[in-house]
Amino acid sequence: MAGFALPAAAAKGDSLDVDVDSLGPYGVRGAAVLIQEADGVLVAIELEGTGVVGAHPAHLHLGTCDGFDPIPSYPLADVDAAGVSRTTVPGVTIVDLLAERFVVNVHKSAAEISTVIACGNLKAPGQTGQTGVVAAPAAAGGTAGAGSEMVNVPRAGVGSAIGAGGANTAIVLLLGSAALALAGWGVTQRRREQRG
Repeated sequence: MAGFALPAAAAKGDSLDVDVDSLGPYGVRGAAVLIQEADGVLVAIELEGTGVVGAHPAHLHLGTCDGFDPIPSYPLADVDAAGVSRTTVPGVTIVDLLAERFVVNVHKSAAEISTVIACGNLKAPGQTGQTGVVAAPAAAGGTAGAGSEMVNVPRAGVGSAIGAGGANTAIVLLLGSAALALAGWGVTQRRREQRG
């Protein structure tokens, strides 16, 4: 790449670098930079390669490049024919985005939105590994479709199903709560029988 033309705000140090790599045979690579601004996070994407021709929809999705929620969390401006996209995502911080697992996805086209041609995992500097996958790995060729089972992770309520134990932790907690409720009900019933 010739060099990433970063806005001056990046000089403050409130930024996050993301490597964006090709998924499948599309020959696209590049980078994204997230820069904290007063009103949100600027997401600046710059790509190069043989697959960068025309408009490519881009989004932030929950998950990792190995598996992600097919429903975008935050839409980004299309990557244009020059391989560039700039979007300010309002009302969010870099800390918010790092609290869960997010990816920058670049799609083949609006007509082929299920085909992801490039992806980058958002992770804090020094962070290794990718946990909290919310979907089955994308099918060969970068499509999140044929052969993939997507899991919708609710984003409301207390806590999140994404994290150290993923959805399995949420299920165990739910079952444990139900067992405690039943045990409490049983104790109450036994006391009523003893009184009566």
